[in-house]
Amino acid sequence: MCTYISVTLPKSANLEACRGLFETSGLALDLMESSGAPGGVLSTENYYFTCAGHCDCGTSIGSACTEKHVTPDTHEDTIRKSLRAKGWSETKIKRRLQELEKTAAKNERANVGRAAGSADEINQWLALTNDVLNGGHAMHFGVTVNDYAGSISNPKFTLNRVAINKSNLTPASLERLSAATLLVVS
Repeated sequence: MCTYISVTLPKSANLEACRGLFETSGLALDLMESSGAPGGVLSTENYYFTCAGHCDCGTSIGSACTEKHVTPDTHEDTIRKSLRAKGWSETKIKRRLQELEKTAAKNERANVGRAAGSADEINQWLALTNDVLNGGHAMHFGVTVNDYAGSISNPKFTLNRVAINKSNLTPASLERLSAATLLVVS
């Protein structure tokens, strides 16, 4: 299971300007097809992943949101059961679990450096949100953090929308962001 920070922007947003701001912040703005967006995303919005080739598990926002009840053992058991149900052999399952372990270790190494700058990360998100809104590039900016156990193109959750005025957006607003909550700043 991995955690991803995603955003929503109105379909009327100036995507070229927004994409430039995201890239300057070291983030991506990758469109998720509307058929794969979670419930709670309005038909007038687009849903975007912001990670640049890795999950957001080790980030301060991602770590705060991660479901604490999932342990490595239960996660491995879930994967093992799923692969057995698909008819995989024990050898093939073992190989897959080893691949996943290597990927997790690689992600953990990448995330250590990112997590070290947690205050910087929060301030970066605050600045990005303000740049998008104050620059007139979008009427609102939604941010959400969610755990994906399966395919990210088929989320199994509905977002609960929470509206906040940009003048009330604080570091604590992002640090307290919980799973399946879409913080919509306008």
